[in-house]
Amino acid sequence: MSMHVVKKRGEGPPCFLLHGGPGFDSSYFDPFLQPLEKSLRLFFLEHDRDAPEYTLENIVNGIEKLRRESGHEKILLLGHSAGGLFSLSYAIHFPHNVMGLILESTAADKSFVKESEQAIKAYPDALAGLQEYIASDRTDEDYKKMSLRYIPFSVMPEAQKSALVVFDNIHYNARLFEETKKKILPYFSAREHLPKLTMPTLVITGKHDRVVAPSYSQELAEKMPNAEFVMLENSGHFPHLEEPKKFCEVVEDWMNRYWPS
Repeated sequence: MSMHVVKKRGEGPPCFLLHGGPGFDSSYFDPFLQPLEKSLRLFFLEHDRDAPEYTLENIVNGIEKLRRESGHEKILLLGHSAGGLFSLSYAIHFPHNVMGLILESTAADKSFVKESEQAIKAYPDALAGLQEYIASDRTDEDYKKMSLRYIPFSVMPEAQKSALVVFDNIHYNARLFEETKKKILPYFSAREHLPKLTMPTLVITGKHDRVVAPSYSQELAEKMPNAEFVMLENSGHFPHLEEPKKFCEVVEDWMNRYWPS
């Protein structure tokens, strides 16, 4: 087993929440997605810390096992950042089990990395945090220190105070972060599969996302046959945290058009 459900809340179609980081936990979706509980049954998923190894195959099969255990024939997936990558991969392997996708601040492959590495040079403290992490033992605590110093790079100024509180309380998983960087991201590409992913898809990004630039999200929407693209004007890499009211309104509007209550 590579994944488990930590909590379930809400009423309506099942929506599996796949967090990013990689190596954060699902707590950073809370309480920002609470308005969605009126129309969705939210399943907060996390990666097992004692998994033998984190591979894309294990993660996708873990999601499928949880879908079967939930008793639902079809699910929605809301994936943020690396969670979007895992959501795309699940949809590629199990398209008939997916009602729809909500892809937040993500990309089709690793091509965003070079642009992000250039952008961080304008944020010396975040860059220093990354360099110190690379030189460290790369423990969970080391990963936390780096992530907290990343906030000015990844979150708009208006939301940085609340983001600091949220990210100070995450349970970090540096091993997942390292194994995703080494074993998954370098080899993952959904690009050739995008035209075949015909399920309703909502692609959301922040206008000021410097981690995964908005153009990479826009590419997803352009190449997926039934996708819509929304860019939130006052968000960076975490639209659900930076503009939670607007984010939830966009999701609810999209849901009501495809699955009216």
